[in-house]
Amino acid sequence: QMDTNDTLPSAHTGTVRVIKFDRQSLRMFTCGDDKTVLLWDCHRGTCLGRSVLPKKMSAGQFGPDGRIIVGDKTGDVYCLAAVPAEEGEEE
Repeated sequence: QMDTNDTLPSAHTGTVRVIKFDRQSLRMFTCGDDKTVLLWDCHRGTCLGRSVLPKKMSAGQFGPDGRIIVGDKTGDVYCLAAVPAEEGEEE
C-alpha cells in the first residue's frame, strides 16, 4: 500500500533507477536508491503516494490492473496498490 499523507516528498533523496509511465501517461512511478517508490501525477507534477521498501528496486512495471510491480536485482518482487484515479480520470 502506498502512503498518501500530507507530507509526501517532492523528489527522491538519491539516484533514480526506474521511471515507468502508465498506458495513458497520466501517472508514472519512480524507484530510487533511497529505497522508495514514488507515484506521480504527470499533469500536475505532484507526488500522489510513496512506499518505502527494504531494498533498492532495479525494475518495475504497471500491472494490467494498475498496480505497481517492482523488483530488485536478486529477484524479490513487490506488488503495490496504486492510489485510485481521481474522478473523471480513466484508469
